[in-house]
Amino acid sequence: MAQTIKLPDDLMQVLREEAEAQDRSIAGQVRHWIRLGQALEASLPYERMRAALTGKLDTRELSHEQLDHWNAGIFAILTGEGETPEAFAEKVADDAK
Repeated sequence: MAQTIKLPDDLMQVLREEAEAQDRSIAGQVRHWIRLGQALEASLPYERMRAALTGKLDTRELSHEQLDHWNAGIFAILTGEGETPEAFAEKVADDAK
């Protein structure tokens, strides 16, 4: 059954832009991002991600796949397409509760 959710205007704008760039519907873009998020969570558990982001885990302890995800996340942060490491780590910690 389809559900309606409310998203902030700024996120909707990002969704519209990315959906258009990727030739997807907005719903298709949301599904795509959900699948990516699920894959990331499956490959790098919350606690390890939080520990790496807060400097409590040496990134040399990550697997090759985990390191690929780590690098992509850091690149997004550095290019301004992601959150700060602190904000991301805080959100990850809140989501894990």
